Amino acid sequence: MSRIVPTSIICRALLLCGFAAFWAMSAQAAYVQTVTLTGEGAEEVPTQTVSFAPATGTVENIEVVEPDDEDDDRVFLVITMSDNATMEGTLTIGEGDDASVIGTPRLLDGESLSIDVGTGTTTISGTPAGVGNDYPLVEKPGWGLHLGAGVRQVDTPEVGFGLVLRGGLEGFVVMTEPETELETVNGGFFYNNPGVGGFSLNFEYGEDDSESIGSVAAGTDVTGNVNLDLNPNDDTTGILYGASGLDVNVRNEVEFWRIGGTFFPADKWDLAGGIKWAPKFEFTHLEQTSSGVSLPPDFSGDISDTRRISIEGDYLDLGVDLFRPFYLSRNFKWWPRVELGAQHANLELNARQDFICIPCGTGADFQLEVNSEDDLITWYAGIGVGAAFMLDTNASGVPDAMLYADAGYRTRGDGLSVFIPRSGDDLFVDNRPAMVVDDGDFDETAFRIGIVKTF
Repeated sequence: MSRIVPTSIICRALLLCGFAAFWAMSAQAAYVQTVTLTGEGAEEVPTQTVSFAPATGTVENIEVVEPDDEDDDRVFLVITMSDNATMEGTLTIGEGDDASVIGTPRLLDGESLSIDVGTGTTTISGTPAGVGNDYPLVEKPGWGLHLGAGVRQVDTPEVGFGLVLRGGLEGFVVMTEPETELETVNGGFFYNNPGVGGFSLNFEYGEDDSESIGSVAAGTDVTGNVNLDLNPNDDTTGILYGASGLDVNVRNEVEFWRIGGTFFPADKWDLAGGIKWAPKFEFTHLEQTSSGVSLPPDFSGDISDTRRISIEGDYLDLGVDLFRPFYLSRNFKWWPRVELGAQHANLELNARQDFICIPCGTGADFQLEVNSEDDLITWYAGIGVGAAFMLDTNASGVPDAMLYADAGYRTRGDGLSVFIPRSGDDLFVDNRPAMVVDDGDFDETAFRIGIVKTF
């Protein structure tokens, strides 16, 4: 009687066979590099002992090849190494005290190496295919630092102060800007090993401080104020001053800081077409404090409305960067970049209003505080482009530093903002005091320059 083999067992067997075949093919993978030998003494190499010690990996075979043309003095070394090897290492020609020991540099895919045997000079030719230098890491393995500066423009909640009626419509006399431009500094440290992968820990900080002044001339439009919430004394929504004019002075302070980390997989994990991917996380804190005072000049300071609006946002981003380096030369590269991910956003509003009205009589003064908080989960996406000039500061043949510039734009699916009442109906009819709302924007545009250095 035949036995029916369960499908799950067949699937497991196929998976095991597939892994075994993949492992067998991986074990057979090798790194082969042809080195051209020229100059005085090159023609004697076929009669000498040749060995190569790579910085990483092992050598499996070295074949010395002479050209068929007798007038061609070149000699070729075909070096077969393990797949994790590089050309960075030491080439030895000959034995004993007469041996020539030549240091060789690391090569990128698409590059080839020529060596003048007589002088020991190495020459790299060819155009790199873009594998070997992960942005923002440099080619030389090890620990390093990066430091830079830039400008970042971020969306910030609009906050209004002072009431003016024009054509029967209520409006604010002064509103803070919907976007804030911050001068930033950034930096951090990283570990880099192109054969294994690397990671970078980063920080960025920026701030802005601005003042806005607005006024309505006496004898023109009707002015007043709408409370942040109902008056705690009598549940009124605000007060109108008539055509007494209004002077409004607002100071807006914005502070931004961000910390994050990025992991750079080894080159062997590149996607199709040499596209690199780098998972990352970022935590951003954005704090905005808007302080303003409104004074109707016809009342000579006997009426004042003072407000302090504090808005704090915390944002956690989890996502991935996709980028593709293109090399114009061994020392210069540029890359387009795309980023995708998810964000958890939390926004908190803490507002205080102090109203003084001496002509209004006893009990007209009041203080009130409003607190509101909300959060959401949304997606984010961005695009960018960068460029870097590689430097070999130690004259080792391996770049260990780079100067870079990077520009990018990021948007979110949804954003949190704040609502400030501008009419009595907002409070009395709609029951909407100052609060956090989920109809805002949080887009960013940034430009940075800096230096990366491996030690």
